[in-house]
Amino acid sequence: MLPTRNILSGSKSHGWETFPRGASRRSNNYNFPSITLAFTVGFLACLVAMSIVQFTLIPNKHAEYAAVTPSSTPQHIFPNNQQAVTHNYNTAPSPLLSNNRKKVLAVVGVQTGFTSPKDINSRKYDYTARRKALRKTWFPPSQQALDDLESRLGIVVRFVIGHASPTANKNPDALESQIKSEEAQYGDFLRLPLEENYNTLTNKTLAFFTHVVQQYDAEYILKIDDDVYFRPDRLSHAIKQWKDVDAGYVGCMKTGEILKSPKFRWWEPQWELLGGSRYFAHSWGSAYALSGAAASFLASMPRNSLRFLANEDTTIGLWMLAFNIKHLDDRRLCEARCTASSLVTYDIPACSGLCYAAEELVMLHNSTECHSPTVPRPGADFPLAPSMFYFDGKPDVLWEKEKMAQYVESQRKAAEMEKKKAELKAAGDLIDDSFKHGNGNSTVVGKTVRNSSNSSTNNGSLENLFGQIAAGAHDNVN
Repeated sequence: MLPTRNILSGSKSHGWETFPRGASRRSNNYNFPSITLAFTVGFLACLVAMSIVQFTLIPNKHAEYAAVTPSSTPQHIFPNNQQAVTHNYNTAPSPLLSNNRKKVLAVVGVQTGFTSPKDINSRKYDYTARRKALRKTWFPPSQQALDDLESRLGIVVRFVIGHASPTANKNPDALESQIKSEEAQYGDFLRLPLEENYNTLTNKTLAFFTHVVQQYDAEYILKIDDDVYFRPDRLSHAIKQWKDVDAGYVGCMKTGEILKSPKFRWWEPQWELLGGSRYFAHSWGSAYALSGAAASFLASMPRNSLRFLANEDTTIGLWMLAFNIKHLDDRRLCEARCTASSLVTYDIPACSGLCYAAEELVMLHNSTECHSPTVPRPGADFPLAPSMFYFDGKPDVLWEKEKMAQYVESQRKAAEMEKKKAELKAAGDLIDDSFKHGNGNSTVVGKTVRNSSNSSTNNGSLENLFGQIAAGAHDNVN
């Protein structure tokens, strides 16, 4: 096909403009400007018609939040045991945030659960007893106390719980009745539209953050477990410090070994995708905070664009890393005892909370240490605790020292090996010279070899080897 000229621009093109065989470029039978214009108008009309059909006749369930989410979302394949997202909430898109949200400093969600009949009076898993102990200690014990905390400090505190699962409980109605009774008495629950299940804690956490950002315009949102001791009077001071460094993901950061077998409690089925033996930095799940902006971004994401790992703490850490949220390692959120700087206290590292929360919460609250002043003195800053992670881009000095030592040792071994190779080659050259000149005197060869070997350390084996080689050469010549 010959090069043709673009009618609209006057530029030459190569092949997209064609003519029937025998037709002249200047033929009056073909009015090219008219044809091109008609084609363009028709094409634009088709596009307009398709757009009208799409946006008026075909419902677009993502339209209401298209401004804050990508136009297309990658589809991830999850292992079967990760497909616990079955409720309408978890698959529906998040609506745009309302301008009528209540502005507060912080929302603290205390994650709690239903107490099964077998766990009643259990020292570890009686959630009803935990809530009772919390209301006797740091958690506001009445609706009036809740309102007072919100009005004075701008802090909203609620117990967070879903609904009893009929498949996991023999009598879910009785469990629901217990929570409704507590709610009527204290008014301190935030109910989520999902079923409580230990294997779907991440879904519960995601539902919590989503619900909060829809109802509140909060500076920070804290997720804490119901088996930790918390100092709400210190939170406003900590938040000021978090804001000063623009922290979006705050907690006691850690890494850890990726467990690759179901024989271990915290195993990760998707370990191959993580590309190594250790996790990225993420917060302990017992207590951490997201900024309001970070939580809002998370809540706006289509659910099928989020990869869920097996454990809640690593999943949240994965999302924060993917969203480029600024991390802050604040060890005040995981102190093993009440101190002048503690914000959250529990039995770390023996347990991921207080080992026997219902008992220990009251003991801690009655201790002098847990009633220390909010700050050391009026007007003073809330003391910081030494960090373990700084995320400042500086080199790891200890790692560097270890790797440099390994490098020096490898270089020393390489030099020693080269030296031994040179000695072996020198010994072989002497033997070759002995054969060439017909000198079968093994004593001379062996002596020379010994003199060469004496120049290095640990050369007894070399001397014997060279001596044997020289002796064998002498025997062969004779």
